[in-house]
Amino acid sequence: MQIPVIDFNPFLTGDKVAKQAVASQISLAIHEVGCFYLKNYGISQNLVTQAFSQVESFFALPEDEKEQASFFPDRNLRGYHNFKKNEDRHNANELMTEGFHFGKEITYDEVSDIEDPFFEPNKWPKNPTQFREVMMEFFNFCHESALKVLQALAIALQIPQDYFTNLYLDQNHGMVWHHYPSIYHPPEKGKVYLTEHTDIGTLTFLFQDSEGLEVYTNSGEWVVAPFIPGAIIVLVADLMQRWTNDKFRATPHRVIVPTQLHSAKQRYSCAFFTGPNYDAPISTIKTCLDKDEIPKYPPILAKEYFKQPKG
Repeated sequence: MQIPVIDFNPFLTGDKVAKQAVASQISLAIHEVGCFYLKNYGISQNLVTQAFSQVESFFALPEDEKEQASFFPDRNLRGYHNFKKNEDRHNANELMTEGFHFGKEITYDEVSDIEDPFFEPNKWPKNPTQFREVMMEFFNFCHESALKVLQALAIALQIPQDYFTNLYLDQNHGMVWHHYPSIYHPPEKGKVYLTEHTDIGTLTFLFQDSEGLEVYTNSGEWVVAPFIPGAIIVLVADLMQRWTNDKFRATPHRVIVPTQLHSAKQRYSCAFFTGPNYDAPISTIKTCLDKDEIPKYPPILAKEYFKQPKG
């Protein structure tokens, strides 16, 4: 099964009819496959290339220099992390990877007393010198692009176009870069880079530079999500599934070691996880209910939802 590639430019530049056509394509892709590629999504390829270049330079630094930007001891969503030990991984079958996590810029004085996984200061490395600047420019453009995709989803669901976007103005998103080091010998059977999972937010933009990602389609099969230059993969996440009463189901996905190779070159990817405002009310969208259907999930605030253990 092929993952649809959708040109988003008509939505960005076209009239109401063009926007509806793109929204319908997105809705069909989510229902039939579970995810889709998006090209011409409003972020320049030059900026994407810059971001990948900065990340490659960062992960090439000596370990002790990268560790200076490591996770906070009492928090786990900002900074560098090297998953070298099995106890650091969710699953013992996962191979070693590196990651760098960040979100919107805030100061220590702005940190809330409420335990909010999206509301904490970033922790930046000293090198590369332009790393912080490029990452935040990339983050901001991803935010703007995500708002447009959310508008398309609203049109597809036959609700006001700004239904979602009004609830995302606080930019409570997370961005994670992953580095999957080279493998020079066949991995043990069953070993993967990242085991099957769904994401916790609403939508995920996935940027990659080579193959490795697989998605589990709505037809019940794992398919390769190849690298397509100039395109990103958009995955539905858990909160959007809840919001739509399971009409838009979260996309299971994993990162494997290509089995046809005796070795695998290093791989870089970036996941942009969208999240609504902390005080956003999440209740079943009325158009997602069939006649006499009862919502599967009770109303909840986003801050309470994110505190719940996943699964």
